[in-house]
Parts: sequence; structure tokens; C-alpha cells
Amino acid sequence: MPVMLLVIYFGASAGTIFWFAYGLPGLISLTSAIAVFCHSLLIRCAAYGEVFRLAFSWTGGILLAGGVCYGVAKAIARLAKAHRAIRSLPKKGAGSVVIVNDPSRIAFTFGLLRPRIYISTGLLEGLDRKEARAVFLHELCHKRGFDPLKLFLLSVLRDSFSYIPLIKGFIGHAIAMKEHEADDSAVSRMKEPLSLASALLKLASLNNGEGLYAAHASIKGTDGFVAGRVRRLVGDSGGSPRFCPSMKTAVSSAIITLTLGLALVWPATAALPKGHCSTTHCASHFDRQGEECKAHCSRQSHAGHG
Repeated sequence: MPVMLLVIYFGASAGTIFWFAYGLPGLISLTSAIAVFCHSLLIRCAAYGEVFRLAFSWTGGILLAGGVCYGVAKAIARLAKAHRAIRSLPKKGAGSVVIVNDPSRIAFTFGLLRPRIYISTGLLEGLDRKEARAVFLHELCHKRGFDPLKLFLLSVLRDSFSYIPLIKGFIGHAIAMKEHEADDSAVSRMKEPLSLASALLKLASLNNGEGLYAAHASIKGTDGFVAGRVRRLVGDSGGSPRFCPSMKTAVSSAIITLTLGLALVWPATAALPKGHCSTTHCASHFDRQGEECKAHCSRQSHAGHG
């Protein structure tokens, strides 16, 4: 065993010395040559403006396409999750109104092309008749307006352009307006707003964020402004939603949008007439152009190109 260890030790030492003597200088030389080559290539590419145009345009296109794919995929995944949650619920009936045997006090509208109203037994037991009717009329407005489909499309838009700050605020405002529109529809049918306001207060206090209520919040994405809706129903104008983005949000969103638009529009100006050479200095660019441009530069006097 000691003899083998000595052999391994001296073999490794000899190999190390040999590498430092012959391998390391070659590695340094190769690294230096590649560095010079890459530096030269970088300088030559930087002098060619179309490289920047190409990189800029591809970056914008990838950002846009990637965002849209992400937004669609996330919205579909969220929809599938909600669909599975609803299918697992104990339900009665299969028409446009479905009674859910669940103690949570909740009502919601779900379905893109065939929306249905889902009302839990806990809701019917926890509200009086007028309050339950007000909630039903609210959801009926969502059903008739195909609001689940609209909210689905809004969520796709929000997630697809999540890098634009203004979009998130705009989508949030649009969702709030849908809820207020449904509130107004219910109030106009009830001829008074207090029943719906009372129902909203009861729903907010009785639901603890578990079970069906949590599933509903993830489906609808409108939880969090119940107090404002109640204030609006009782006549407080401060409860009405206002979309007033900050200057920072507006400016940053405008810069991002203009930059993205420029990246997408710029390639449209890159096409050149056939046979036209865009080289302004044939002597310095001759070896970097396509065959057609090389032939052009070969035929023309360099003085004619500046």
C-alpha cells in the first residue's frame, strides 16, 4: 500500500509539473488569442448598426411573446384549478342556478360561455329573504353580462403585460367597475340599497377565508374592496372607485410601452430594396456584407459611397 501511494504521489506530481511546463503556456496563449478575436469581433459588430437593431427587435419580440404565453398559461391554469374546485363541491341542480351544500356564506358566477350562479346553503341560511334576493340579483347581472369571460380576458391582459405598472391598476379598476355595475343592477331591481349593503357586511364578517370562500376569491379576484362597495351603496361618494395612477407609474409605463413599440415597429423599416447596398463605406465594410452587397461594392467606385 505505501508503495502504491508513492507511485500515485510521484505520478501526480510529475503530471502537474508537466502541465505547468507545457500545458499552461499553451492555455494562456489560446485564451489570449480568443480574447483578441472576440474583442475584434465585438468591435466589428458594434460598428455595424444593424446588430443593435436586430438585438433590440428580438428582445422586444421575445418579451411580448413570452408575456402573452405566460398570461394565457397562468389564466388557463387558474381557470382549471377553479373548475376542479367547483366540480368537487356537493351541488344540487344543473341549471343556470346551482345550490351548493356548503356552510360558507357565498355566491358567485362561474363559466365562460355558459355562466352559472352558485349559491351556498350557508348563504341562504345566514341572510334574510331580501338580502338573499339582492345577492342573487347582483350575481344575475354578472351572468347576463358574461362577466366571468370578461374577467378571464382581463386577467390574461394583466398577466401578459405585468411589466407595465399601469396595466395592473387599470385591470383592478375595471374589475371594481364590474362589481359596482352589478351592485347598481341589483339596487335598481330592489328599489333600495340597504338589503345588498347588509348582505355584503354579513358575507364579509361570516366568511373566514376558508373552503368555498377562498375558492371564490381566487376565481373572481375581486375580494378586498367590500367596505368601499358598502359605503357607495349607502350614499358615500368616497366609496366610488377612482383610477388615478401616480406620476411615477404613468411615466414608467409610457417609457416601457414606447420602447416596446419601437422594438416591434423598427424591423418594418429594415427591409431594403433589392439590389440596394446600404454600406456607406465599402472599403471598411466589404468583408462583412452579403454576396449581393459585395458585388455591388466591387462594381462601384468607393468615392461614390462617401
